[in-house]
Amino acid sequence: MDKIQLKDLDISLVDNKRNYISGDTVYGTVSFTVTGGQMEVSWVRISLMCQAKTSWVENPDLRHHREDHTYSDLKTYIHFIYRIPDQLTIDETTVDEVQTVKTGITVQAPMRNNLHVSVGGNVEKEFTFASEGIGSIRMHASVMRKGFESGHPLEVDCFIWNESSLDVKPRVTLYQTQVYICGERHKAVDVALTEALVGQVVKGSAKCRELFSLVIPDGLPLSFKSGLISVKYFAHLTLDIPYAFDLHINLPIVITTKGALEAI
Repeated sequence: MDKIQLKDLDISLVDNKRNYISGDTVYGTVSFTVTGGQMEVSWVRISLMCQAKTSWVENPDLRHHREDHTYSDLKTYIHFIYRIPDQLTIDETTVDEVQTVKTGITVQAPMRNNLHVSVGGNVEKEFTFASEGIGSIRMHASVMRKGFESGHPLEVDCFIWNESSLDVKPRVTLYQTQVYICGERHKAVDVALTEALVGQVVKGSAKCRELFSLVIPDGLPLSFKSGLISVKYFAHLTLDIPYAFDLHINLPIVITTKGALEAI
């Protein structure tokens, strides 16, 4: 009697699609051949594993059952549908022969909380030395919502009350912050994603409202937070004040998917 063997195991994805994000559905076919007789299979388990050397590693559980099926020498196809979970959890760290460290992190992506709440900030400066100026300056800035997609406009509303003797000028820039964490230590890297948009000059003893419209670049990584790496975004407003320290406001935003924004 020939030994029963399982051969030609293969997984094919519909349309040979290779790029997915959390929350997507994976469609495909598992095929294999049983030789030397018949093999009774009570269930089939399909697993998904993804990894990146310098970013994050995905390894969610995946289950699909086909109970009480008997497979013969003919090639058998099992159709499956799998939805990548929003919560991705990996906790394994390995080092290969060339000392490349591959480590796992836990990531919740895409972010879905508080995407439609407004974000605002206030800052004020009062001059105490006549050599710098006299009077005070106040600035308020806000965005209508916190969540955005890459490639979409970001409008920043800015109010300035210049009750001083100086002329001032606002400007705004979109930044990305990458935070790398190692135990109690961390390193933050800020990258300017857009050129600064400069507003009009606000004369002394005047008020002004400025509406800035930034275009978020296409293809940005989604906002996420983990125990090792985090990616954040914020609109940074600066009020340029001659001969004195400038005023600053940071407005945090979240870069997420269209599906996450529409799910609210």
